[in-house]
Amino acid sequence: MVRARGYATGVGFVAAGVAILTGVQARLDAILVTAMLASFALLVHEPMLLADHSIHMNWTENRGIRVSTRNTASRFRVMTR
Repeated sequence: MVRARGYATGVGFVAAGVAILTGVQARLDAILVTAMLASFALLVHEPMLLADHSIHMNWTENRGIRVSTRNTASRFRVMTR
């Protein structure tokens, strides 16, 4: 099951890349890739923070979600121009 999700993610990225390069539904693909990257950031970093918010390491590790979100937003802005 995990392997299937990995393959599906890879196929999604390749399909979005081809669509963006060819210009076919490029804006929609940029939006979907942005949503996928943002969901990855939330799925990776939020459970640690919600599990035990009193541990300092969880808050410093959560910095990654801000960096990831900022990078995702800038990619989206560049792609949709």
